[in-house]
Amino acid sequence: MVLIASALFGLAIGVLIELASGVRGRLIPTLCAAVIITLAVVVLIANYPGNWASGFVISLSGLAGGALASGYVWRDHPLVSDMSYWARVEFAWRNERVLREQVAEAVAARKETASSG
Repeated sequence: MVLIASALFGLAIGVLIELASGVRGRLIPTLCAAVIITLAVVVLIANYPGNWASGFVISLSGLAGGALASGYVWRDHPLVSDMSYWARVEFAWRNERVLREQVAEAVAARKETASSG
């Protein structure tokens, strides 16, 4: 039962991290989620000392939740907008840096045109 709860918690945190950081990659929500995950793992290990697997389950399911949510987060990006959900998940998992760089360039160009116009 503890492992199932750990897996659900990890999935939820992974999805929340991906949704909170969004396409711009915000630092504060990611750090807050990291603190929550660390505290949850410490509490689980302290309350269930013989169950070290729960920390690993939270970590792995958190990664899985973040990867699965990336298909939703990046759905409007021009590079992946015509891809299926699973293709977006795979592309975002492998090329998230490229996607974020293009968003940053677009935001910088938009600011430059707004300040000059």
